[in-house]
This record gives sequence, C-alpha cells and structure tokens, in this order.
Amino acid sequence: MADLFSEGFGPKVKVDRARVGMVWSTFSHLFQDYYVYSYATGISGAHALAGRILRGEPNAAEDYLGFLKAGSSKYPLDVLKGAGVDLTTPKPVEETFAVMESYIDRLEELVG
Repeated sequence: MADLFSEGFGPKVKVDRARVGMVWSTFSHLFQDYYVYSYATGISGAHALAGRILRGEPNAAEDYLGFLKAGSSKYPLDVLKGAGVDLTTPKPVEETFAVMESYIDRLEELVG
C-alpha cells in the first residue's frame, strides 16, 4: 500500500510508510457482507438509470420516477427491472466499465 501511495503522489511527497502501509485496515466495512459488491452494483444501476434518460429513451424519466416512488415496496432488483434496468444481466455493469474506461482514456490523453 505504501508503494502505491508513493507511486501516486510522486517523489516530492514524503510518505510515512509505516502509517500508510496499513491504511487499508481502517476500512474494515469494505470486507463485510458484500459491501463492495453492493456498492458497485448500485453504481451500475444508477448509471444505467441515468443513461436511459440521457439517451432520451422513451419513458425513461417516468420509469425513474416510478423507481423512486417504489421505495422498498419490492425487492430492489424487481424495482430496477421495472425502471428498465436488469441487473441480472452483465449489461449495466459493462456499460459502467465502459464509462470508466473512457474517463481513463481521457485522463491518459491529458497527462500523456
């Protein structure tokens, strides 16, 4: 972890290797109860909902409002599916990774 911090901040920043090397342990909630999985799939679902609206898909905004109104009245996957997002398929996650890839490509262009 200390190596990653050193690489990320560069040679001009002094890294306290003993402290930074154990920073991962301060986020114990990330290793329990599928937290990271839930977070990643939630982001993918949100991206898919927003993508439908931004692409101008028919009824996308109404579907999103229906998603919000549903609250926790149904199982979350069913509420999302009713809003046009099916997280039981890889499509929403793949679309989210494609967006991340485009951000990385843009960053490389700016830095390179």
